[in-house]
Formats: sequence, C-alpha cells, structure tokens
Amino acid sequence: MPNAITRNTTPIAVIIPAAGFGKRMGGDIAKQFITVGGKTILAHTVDKIQAWAKHYQHNIIIMIAISDGVELPTDVCTDKGNTDNIMTCIGGKERADSVANALSVITEQFTDSNTNNLPKWAMVHDAARPLVDIDDIEKLYQALKDDDIGGIHSDNHYKATDNT
Repeated sequence: MPNAITRNTTPIAVIIPAAGFGKRMGGDIAKQFITVGGKTILAHTVDKIQAWAKHYQHNIIIMIAISDGVELPTDVCTDKGNTDNIMTCIGGKERADSVANALSVITEQFTDSNTNNLPKWAMVHDAARPLVDIDDIEKLYQALKDDDIGGIHSDNHYKATDNT
C-alpha cells in the first residue's frame, strides 16, 4: 500500500462483464445474480470496486455489460447510495464482445460530452469475482499505469472439472 495517497483525477473505466450465464456452474440463474449474504454477487463485486476507488481516491467510471433485456439488480450500490459513476451497456455473445461494446459506449459517451473525462485506462473485472482484495487491484494498477500496453494475462481463477 502506498505511504501517501493522492487523488488520481484521471478517470479509470472499470468494465464488469455481467452478460454471461455461467454454464459450467449449472442452475437456473446466472451466478452474478445469485444472492449471497443478502446481496447479489454482482452487488458485492461493485461494492469491492467502489471500496478500492474510495480508499485509493481514484476517479472511476463503472460500466456493467449486461444481457439485452436484463435489468441491473436494485442492490447494486443502493446501500452505499453512490450510483453516479455506474453505467450499463448491452453485453455481447462472448466476454470479449461485452468488453469491446463497453469500451465503445464509454468512448461515445465521453467524446460527445467532455473528452477531458475520457478514461485513460480501462480495467476489466468479472462480475462473479467479488473476493478480490482492494490492495491487489491497486498493486495491479500501480504496476501497469505507466506501461505502454498496460496489461497482463491472469490464470488466477478456478474451473470445476468432471473427473468421472
């Protein structure tokens, strides 16, 4: 954790693909919309991103890519009362399509209104992964913010297998 926290005024887009269904998991409801501890997993994920931004004083825009016809759950940030920086767009068939569409909508939104607020960075975090540590998000941001490409490949996830 940095010793001195200074407000980052350059906006960061945080794209949360939430259009998938989680076929490997099975069930009748997409895993990001399952309720755990009184809130949807998506709400827990958004809260974690908000907590990171608040703690490290980042100016963020959250773009949630959801399936066409799906409404954002009412518990997303309602307990914190901060939905000013949350936007939604239609996701795509695949995760990459959802991210590309989110980037396009963000670019259109801020090019039309105020290019000074156009995010310099976009970070992508899965809707069904609320257990990420805010210090780890910050370490990633700090490690890559000055990199020309600014990205890494992550294998830090788990998949269920059928070993029968």
